[in-house]
Amino acid sequence: MKSAEEKIWNYIDGLCSKEEALEIERLLREDISFQNLYQEILSFDEHLKSTDLEEPSMGFSFAVMDKIRLQAQPLSLKAQVDKRIIYGIAASFILILSVIMAVAIAQTNWSASSGSFDFNMNYDAFKISEGFSRTAIQAFLFFDIIIMLLTVDYFLRKRSKLS
Repeated sequence: MKSAEEKIWNYIDGLCSKEEALEIERLLREDISFQNLYQEILSFDEHLKSTDLEEPSMGFSFAVMDKIRLQAQPLSLKAQVDKRIIYGIAASFILILSVIMAVAIAQTNWSASSGSFDFNMNYDAFKISEGFSRTAIQAFLFFDIIIMLLTVDYFLRKRSKLS
């Protein structure tokens, strides 16, 4: 249930329904205390409408805007993805996959009569000495690929900063 003040504020602002407006008008005609409360709220509302809002000084506005400018920009505004980096990574993956497919096709036994293919890679074809295991060779190649990608990224970023 709404209080008398809330009903009067809604009536002054025009936010009440027709039934509520008729009830408030009836109370204004009949109840003296309600009329006094209405006059008090109405004068306060007129005083609020007549007062000018204070604006902060120009120095304050400048100081606030200067602090906003000095704050770090969100990452989405700072970092723009260079399409050359994406194309370089895609080309590296395509090259690696092409080499793997070429080695696999070269080592395939095409004369198999049963229709099945033997895709086991022969790591002896790389002529690496016995001191390295298969896992060590794969880890070394993975590390080299990561270093290559980081180097390409470094040079592309350096070149984009210059232009």
